[in-house]
Amino acid sequence: MEELSKKFYQSYLYSQFGNFFISTACRQSSAIYGGWYYETFAWRLNDKDERTDWVEDNSGAISKKGAIKQHLEVIEKLNL
Repeated sequence: MEELSKKFYQSYLYSQFGNFFISTACRQSSAIYGGWYYETFAWRLNDKDERTDWVEDNSGAISKKGAIKQHLEVIEKLNL
């Protein structure tokens, strides 16, 4: 079976606004022309560092550099 998603970058943010898990993955597009893109999601963490609520996302980067920028943008939004 063909792989449709690959982990790229993951981080944890512990801040005065809450605790979060942020994950960026490289995914295969389901569009007609195909290709790969990066997608970032963030979840709130509970007291046991388990994911609870999905709280933020960002997607569309097509390069590793863009994916890191996208990941950091999500962290910045959560830390404001």
